[in-house]
Amino acid sequence: MRPGVGAAAIWALAAAGALGQVTVVSVVDAASYGPRVAPGSLATVFGSSMAGAAEQATSYPLPTTLGGTSVFINGARVPLLYVSAAQINFQVPSGLAAGTQTLTVLNGRGTSVDFPFRVTPTAPGIFQDTSNNAAVQDGTTYKAITSKNPAAAGATVIVYLTGIGAVDQTVADGTASPGKPAAKATAVAAATVGGVTATVEFLGLAPGFAGLGQANITVPKTLATGTYPVVLNIGGLVSASAQMAVSGTGTAPAPVLSLQGRVAFPNSLTSSVTAMSTLGFTSSGDTVAYVCGTALIQVVDLTTMTYLGAMGVNAQLNNTSGVPALGGVCALSSASGTPLLVEALQVPGGSAAGGYYAVYSVSSPASPVLASGPVSLQQSLTGTVLQNISSLSFLGPYSVSSTNWFAYDSGLNIAAQYGDLFTFNFSSPQFPSLLSVLTPTSALYPGASDLTPKPNALVVPQNQAYNPVAAYVTGSNSTGTQTSGSNGLLTIVDLQNIGTPTPVNQLVSSLASIFTGFGYQYAIVNQPNLVLILGNTLNRRNPGITDPATGAANFAYAGRMTLTLAVVPNSTGTSVDFENLQALGTTVTDIRTNGTYYAQGLGGSFFAIVTQPPPTDLNGPATLMIVDARSVGSPVVYPVSTQFGLSSILVLTSATGEFLLAPTRNGLRVYQVTLP
Repeated sequence: MRPGVGAAAIWALAAAGALGQVTVVSVVDAASYGPRVAPGSLATVFGSSMAGAAEQATSYPLPTTLGGTSVFINGARVPLLYVSAAQINFQVPSGLAAGTQTLTVLNGRGTSVDFPFRVTPTAPGIFQDTSNNAAVQDGTTYKAITSKNPAAAGATVIVYLTGIGAVDQTVADGTASPGKPAAKATAVAAATVGGVTATVEFLGLAPGFAGLGQANITVPKTLATGTYPVVLNIGGLVSASAQMAVSGTGTAPAPVLSLQGRVAFPNSLTSSVTAMSTLGFTSSGDTVAYVCGTALIQVVDLTTMTYLGAMGVNAQLNNTSGVPALGGVCALSSASGTPLLVEALQVPGGSAAGGYYAVYSVSSPASPVLASGPVSLQQSLTGTVLQNISSLSFLGPYSVSSTNWFAYDSGLNIAAQYGDLFTFNFSSPQFPSLLSVLTPTSALYPGASDLTPKPNALVVPQNQAYNPVAAYVTGSNSTGTQTSGSNGLLTIVDLQNIGTPTPVNQLVSSLASIFTGFGYQYAIVNQPNLVLILGNTLNRRNPGITDPATGAANFAYAGRMTLTLAVVPNSTGTSVDFENLQALGTTVTDIRTNGTYYAQGLGGSFFAIVTQPPPTDLNGPATLMIVDARSVGSPVVYPVSTQFGLSSILVLTSATGEFLLAPTRNGLRVYQVTLP
């Protein structure tokens, strides 16, 4: 083992700015900017006025005051690597306990307010450049792995990271790690390259550095020449991915998605994205996208897909009682000819007060203006709580939403499950009104019951004038306290009479316990149209367990992802019958995921999906994946990128091609779609 990563990979520079109030905005790992740090690891503080000038440490042991700036965790100074007005890099104390801790920054201008941040036993983060290329060296020559010097399939490489957690010997904070013997991590480690298991030969501290980890891994022999995402799993917690070039003779997956551009802005761990072009407008407004997080709506200029710019931010509004409401689910509508951005809001903590809508006029796409809201969804209901709104789509001026929630007792046993499908009328944006709540009319369709979960519901087809019009609703036959569920269900609801939604069909899979999401290829008359339905082999864990890091109850889906392919039969004329969906088969993958809610058809029997984190790491990163369904009996799944906050995707077609938008915790990524 040999330390060969330069200081620039650790001490990222940031421009100093004018000093004002000392402010901390976030505390993240120093490698991938993930929202958690581990004891002994390298971490980064982002903020303002934190130092008068940029300075970096030049020797070990690291100083605890640098350029007149100090960082305190729970009142004690920590070792510093780099300080500037906007960024500080430091080492987390190795004896810090997991849980929520407090950080403050002190300089000659004053002290920041206490800032809470999350500490976990491990927090793997791979060092990378601004193009997402991992800091990797050849394990024999110690030369950097690049596109011009790819790693050979079957060879050992050194991946540099932080957040490895405890090691097998005492290494004082702020001092260089020894080389003989090297400090080895005590947590169990695993790795993948391009989704293929890679053997971890060594995981520990890189000799000669403080807090820097290295993982010596063997590149899978089966890989072909190409660029692949590298992911590390340490102690059950997953890293965000970084790219590595590989040279090999295996079979390469189809290069469907290529990263074209991204814009950085703070976002939440869950968000949704929509764009004006989905309304069919052809004015300049069709170049605007909206990323709706739980606290902010980000307006993004898509004029040039490969160079994105943030146009503005709108703060989320409070509900009518003044209690902050969480957003994150939004959609666009052209109700009454006026483009509207509608966001579903929810009172934090699962309050029985239920949900709300906030309605923005986007006649000027770059400057949304509140038209009404928050409007309580309870205003016309008796005995029904529209809580935890999980989906939102539009059919003209009418919204279609589903809910997905449950109640549990003090022993973390699920006491009841709930799920509604309901519609609102936005013909008058200032006064949106409840139109209907689905009432099951037949026991033939158990997925329509309001006592079963409904993770996802979308109008199909979107933006096309086909009849009949339907909504697809995912769920299961689990009900009440029973969460084992013997079938995943996709309920098809007729929306021809929007005031009386009617279940008319149901697709069933006995290999899935629950369906959570789906995607479909846009209708092509006279051709079959594929639908990909995503599910899990096990329903919610019952009873739940307590997450030791957050103290929250954990009711994760505990099984493996399922893929069910279905087809809309050949049609003629101008009508495509989305109600007569026919299943082609279900595939059970080996991917552990806490639900898979988002899928988008790319054409050519390809789909993009987002798989949520595994049950061992519910607050970890999610993965953007491609499903190659050209062979419907054995679809192929392979990863594109694993990132914190990846939770939704949107496919757009422009004059320069087809693109996929994917918001993350750190901004928005744009991929170009190229079908083989």
